[in-house]
Amino acid sequence: MAGPFRCQRAGRVGVGRLRASARATLLAAIAGLAPVAGPAADSLVWALQGARNTVYLAGSIHLLRPDGAPLPEPIERAYRDAESLVMEVDLDDLDPLAGARFTAAHGVYGSDRSLRATLGEERWSALDALASQLGLAPQLLERFEPWAVALLLSVTQLQQAGLSVDAGVERQLAARAASDRKPITGLETIEQQLGLFDALPEAEQTRFLELALAETSTLVGQIDAIEAAWRQGSLAELEALLARDYARFPELFDALVARRNLAWIPALRQLMERDEDVLVVVGALHLVGDRSVLALLRATGLEPVRLEAR
Repeated sequence: MAGPFRCQRAGRVGVGRLRASARATLLAAIAGLAPVAGPAADSLVWALQGARNTVYLAGSIHLLRPDGAPLPEPIERAYRDAESLVMEVDLDDLDPLAGARFTAAHGVYGSDRSLRATLGEERWSALDALASQLGLAPQLLERFEPWAVALLLSVTQLQQAGLSVDAGVERQLAARAASDRKPITGLETIEQQLGLFDALPEAEQTRFLELALAETSTLVGQIDAIEAAWRQGSLAELEALLARDYARFPELFDALVARRNLAWIPALRQLMERDEDVLVVVGALHLVGDRSVLALLRATGLEPVRLEAR
């Protein structure tokens, strides 16, 4: 699912702004959902034991419905133990205009090109219909490159389904960390994340946009199923739900997920050399499959230990 579930930031997004509110997902992982009753069957938090500290690695849902549902207990426990946090992007110092500046510089066609010409009439017609349904002006979308429009559509659909980035795991933890004076750092910058999309060949950007268009009819069902699996700590179910669309587009998966996982491994190993406990929070997609962060850590000789849900 390269569409809605890869967007990291959501705000009130206008076409003319395309703010940092559309971090992929950024990638890469993931979504937010309705509350699911019952205790978690397992945990999506692992512990890496350093010489003098513990590094907790938690899988997150970036957007959730703002209904006050508590975070899973293992995440709460890891947060209490940690003295600092690491997220995909540093929410302590995030410039709210950084995404808008990047999109304006890199995600807009010159005067001699347009999205309509890139897509062709059949795909443009599908985009026109969805954009109108979402209250977006198709004529404004015509100036943006496919990756920027795909992120905008994904975020807008999630918002209209009742999800909010402020209710997501990272934002909840960041608000508490500010109050508790726990510092946050990032594995990437917003420019790096959006740059992943901009660097995709145009054909891959177009496929990414096609996925966003195709997910429209199944969005609500996907949302409910993903949160259920996340709250139950079911890696197998999450892998089936989150990675199935990427199987059709391996180049997208490689660029938006697998290569990022590999780039994070040295940073995680460095965190194990600290004197303080650290909570690392990344999208759940990064923790599933044979190219996941967990699999790569094991390949280096480390053994992440899964926290037991209480």
